[in-house]
Amino acid sequence: MKEYKFKVGDLVTLKDYCKNSGRMAMVTRILPEHLARIDIIYLDESKEESRKMGRALTTNVIPWEERDND
Repeated sequence: MKEYKFKVGDLVTLKDYCKNSGRMAMVTRILPEHLARIDIIYLDESKEESRKMGRALTTNVIPWEERDND
């Protein structure tokens, strides 16, 4: 399994088996490495105030440009 190093501002999506897979999100915070989690905000809402925040395991996140385009 490929491991990615994310930084704040990276565009990402969740893997296919995750509830919100396919949605574009941006990394907003990197949690301590031993937690293996990042905070994200979904960017597919048109109004900034209605955008949803989330937290994901780093093993469930891939860079936006590496998603399947099927």
